[in-house]
Amino acid sequence: MAEPRSRLPPSFDGTAADDFQLWIQQFDVWADAQQLDQAARLRHFPTYLTGPAFGFYTELPAATKADLALIRAAMVGPFGRTALLEEFRRAANARPRRPNESLSVYAAEIQRLVRLAYPTYNDAGRAGVALDRFLAGLDPDLRHRVMEFGPADVDAAIRQASICEQARHAAARDLQFPTADHTAARITSTRAPTPDPTATVATLASKLTEIVDLLHAQASNQRQPEHQQHSRRDDRDQPPNRRGSDRRDDPAPRSETRRRLPRRPVRPDEQCHQCHGYGHYAASCPTPTPPSGNGH
Repeated sequence: MAEPRSRLPPSFDGTAADDFQLWIQQFDVWADAQQLDQAARLRHFPTYLTGPAFGFYTELPAATKADLALIRAAMVGPFGRTALLEEFRRAANARPRRPNESLSVYAAEIQRLVRLAYPTYNDAGRAGVALDRFLAGLDPDLRHRVMEFGPADVDAAIRQASICEQARHAAARDLQFPTADHTAARITSTRAPTPDPTATVATLASKLTEIVDLLHAQASNQRQPEHQQHSRRDDRDQPPNRRGSDRRDDPAPRSETRRRLPRRPVRPDEQCHQCHGYGHYAASCPTPTPPSGNGH
């Protein structure tokens, strides 16, 4: 394999102004571009170290120098900045999806922050953290819909979120600009039902019959004698239990009933109002009635 013709990235000396995590990412990008295998990467790695970083490398055990992953893990402690890692983690945890930001751009930013914040995690660990951070930054409705399908990684979550957003936008367009079929269905549902002609004719005929019967009854009442109408009104004025009951229940008029009643015996001390005598009433007074004083 041909050796690289350029020395990129720049050398790392391990000073306070540098960060080992950022530099090792630059080294990986350069090695990928040069299509270097692990053996070539292990061979070229120390050539980019200078100053304190190179001195630290030379003190490592031979077994550690034989594995690039062990070298990186050993150098993260003294040359990685803990404060910067904490900043990356806070940024990854608090990074929401911005308005009108595409899902792919948002996911790429989350994955970048996770790689910076968790450099010692393997690929599976970083993928799990990236998925959690990706879902946490979505709006609540979209997040719940995506979580119902249980995506395994960020790529699966992006696909499911895209489907849910397309369905949401389609529903919003239907509500704002309904199609012809929806408009026709809405008009049909709000239109009053067409009445049945047969039922309408039957209803009108029944009402007309009632009106004719009412007119006949009024004309018949007007032809009756006035005294019969008065007697009917009198009967209506009487209580229901007394209408017409006097003539049907009484065997004789009240005057005849009074004449047939036996008279009470007259007591000796009762005085007549005509002659002022005692023992009789004025109706049976034996003294003739004196003539009235009219001057004759």
